[in-house]
Amino acid sequence: MMPSNPYELLYMIRTDDRSAHDLMYRENIGLIYSITGDILESYPVLKPYLEDIVQEAVTMIPVAEDRYREDREAGFPTFFNVLLRRKIMNVVRSLMLKKMMLIGETVQLGIRQDESYEPVFISSGRSRMMEPEYYTGYQLAKERYEKAVQALPEEDRKLIHAYQVCDSVKDAAKKLNMPLRRYYNRTARIRRKLTDAVHG
Repeated sequence: MMPSNPYELLYMIRTDDRSAHDLMYRENIGLIYSITGDILESYPVLKPYLEDIVQEAVTMIPVAEDRYREDREAGFPTFFNVLLRRKIMNVVRSLMLKKMMLIGETVQLGIRQDESYEPVFISSGRSRMMEPEYYTGYQLAKERYEKAVQALPEEDRKLIHAYQVCDSVKDAAKKLNMPLRRYYNRTARIRRKLTDAVHG
């Protein structure tokens, strides 16, 4: 009969007992699903990726087996839990970043306005707006962008507006009676600020 005590399992795993590895997996896979599911409650757009995230998280079992030392203050369950949550959050952040980058050009002041002056994110794949996940990510980025714009100083908002209503950067600088080089430098700084805001 195989032991279920994690410390006994660790001892057997370190003697290269294959069945002990398998039991460690079976005893922790439920925990992995549970923690992943809890975290995804805060990221509903990623719920379709549950299985992918779980597969990434499973790789922490052998990592924990290898790295845990009995002289640590934390017990193995606590040590594994910390590694697991850290891994899941890293995967979640990576997936969210990729989703944000799919949204048009992801806020580059390559943003112009349509006739109703609603912000429009330039995208080569507009049909993707019909996909619920993509649309949700789009809305999140749009909301973050608009909030970040409102938080900018009035002068910075004028720079953005000039870019949006003019045909070119050169025309925007001219409209503001600003040297072109200075306009480039100012908008580059604003671009970085808005991009950081969208990526959270």
